[in-house]
Amino acid sequence: IARMDLVEVYAPLGERLWDYMTITGAIYFAGAFATLVGGVYWKGASRAGAYGAFACGFAAILGLSPVQKALHFEWPVQAVGLTTAVLAGVAMVVLSLLFPDPQKEV
Repeated sequence: IARMDLVEVYAPLGERLWDYMTITGAIYFAGAFATLVGGVYWKGASRAGAYGAFACGFAAILGLSPVQKALHFEWPVQAVGLTTAVLAGVAMVVLSLLFPDPQKEV
């Protein structure tokens, strides 16, 4: 019975803790993945695109319950993470095309 009481007390904390860990990872992953893939495999990638991808990664903070309650909307954490990753990729491409890095002379 004592074990059951501990599970009831800490179960909600564990769920929220997992959400915070997921969002923290998504903030880094979304921007870093788009920047890494774009920077390594696309010659047209620019600094503006990389900064935009990292900035879009911060949109993952919308997956946190307190933020969602403050903004009066509710999305699953997984949907926020996936949307953020897609937005980061789009930002990388669009901003790189709009603001290319200046060419250096050799």
